[in-house]
Amino acid sequence: MKIKLSYLATVALVAATLSTRASILWDPADDGILPNLSSADLSGDISWYNDSQEGTCYRVRCWDTTTTDNRERAEFTEYVDPNQTVYVGFKSRLDLISSSEVRTVLQYKAHGAWTINYPIVIEATGNTYRLRTFDTSNTGHTVWSTTLPDNQWFSIVLKVNISTDPNVGYVELWYNGVHQTLSNGSTRWMAATYSGSSCDFHFGIYRSTRVNGTEYHYLLRPCVATTYNEAAPSTAAVLDTTGIYQLQNEASGLVLNNQGSLTNGSKITQWSSASTSDNLRWHFSNSRTSPGYYEIVSQKSGLDAVVQSASTASGAGIIQFQFGSAGNDQWKAMANSDGSYTFYNLHSGLVLEDPGNSTSTSTQMDQWTANGGANQKWKLIKQ
Repeated sequence: MKIKLSYLATVALVAATLSTRASILWDPADDGILPNLSSADLSGDISWYNDSQEGTCYRVRCWDTTTTDNRERAEFTEYVDPNQTVYVGFKSRLDLISSSEVRTVLQYKAHGAWTINYPIVIEATGNTYRLRTFDTSNTGHTVWSTTLPDNQWFSIVLKVNISTDPNVGYVELWYNGVHQTLSNGSTRWMAATYSGSSCDFHFGIYRSTRVNGTEYHYLLRPCVATTYNEAAPSTAAVLDTTGIYQLQNEASGLVLNNQGSLTNGSKITQWSSASTSDNLRWHFSNSRTSPGYYEIVSQKSGLDAVVQSASTASGAGIIQFQFGSAGNDQWKAMANSDGSYTFYNLHSGLVLEDPGNSTSTSTQMDQWTANGGANQKWKLIKQ
């Protein structure tokens, strides 16, 4: 497996979380070095960019130039082994500069003695955004299309069963978290998805003809994994720091409880939401946390929900404690499609959960590797 791409240290939370996930095949969250563009990419560059909505991301820039084949591209690549099923996920934002040019933003490119030059592409023409596959005669088939949101972020997850056999290989697509119906009326399109001696995913901008003007493709967390949950981009939430909330676990239906204690080290458990006691009420504060992170503060004690002893181990208990410098008392809220939130700990990279989907009011909350389970999802009930 080639690892060519890395991400900023400012997303160390994601790096810590992903290091524990066996299903991640490739993820940019490793060190802080920009990826190298392909040697054929003579008309572009890549840099870090601080986006007002999503924070630090990649900015791939492609400009007009004269090349021997009049093609303009700025792409970085990742090889994926054949004969497996993978999920390719990323968030994307594109500026529109032309109504006629074709811009390929994701290409699964074959090398060696191929019969299909690029089995899969995602491309934009003006404001039309589409997924295409190609057959052995290199004829393209539009599998899915939508209207491209100009200068707005959107998320993509592409499921690819990699095979040279068109009766075995297939693609599926999720757009903004919704499983898409493809042009054949199904969520699955059968196609040969591998050719030649190797294939790799190309991210960036590829323009097959010369275009006047500079164009940008903004990318956040491109990832290849063996499960949807690992590949799907998450959205960091902006929380209300003025409101008071109960945090209700989706699996148990119970809410976060400090048990009425005023002392450091007391266990955080769960209780029925029917009570309106202050030990079940919490507020969020970001006045002294790292950007994007919050303290979860008990209305009863004024203490924070923290990972005991600043542990990085799955199963470590959640207690209340005064704010410190370890980062085990800071949480990033990631929005889920059902309106709930998953809370990632800054220090450990693990998430706040109800262990074992317990419905017992005496169960202490803990931290665990994110897996998309209902016991790791929390609804905010405003008081």
